Amino acid sequence: MAALKDLVTHGWKSDNGFRTGYLVRCENAMKVAFPNTDLLATPYITSKITSWKKSYGNIVTAQSSGVGFNTTTGELDCTNEQ
Repeated sequence: MAALKDLVTHGWKSDNGFRTGYLVRCENAMKVAFPNTDLLATPYITSKITSWKKSYGNIVTAQSSGVGFNTTTGELDCTNEQ
């Protein structure tokens, strides 16, 4: 995540996502942080981004349909009007 945030601050974010080559930069950042790692951008980073987008879309849909979260009780709040 820190590598993606760093790419955004250095102008690698475009209108439809990141510019071409951002995964190589993420791999390089992982190699600097973890020299003995064998993780690659594809499939590891791309699968995390895809699952995050899916989860985020589900949360936005739930919030717009009247579902909320009660931070005091830690429970989901929803109305029976649906």
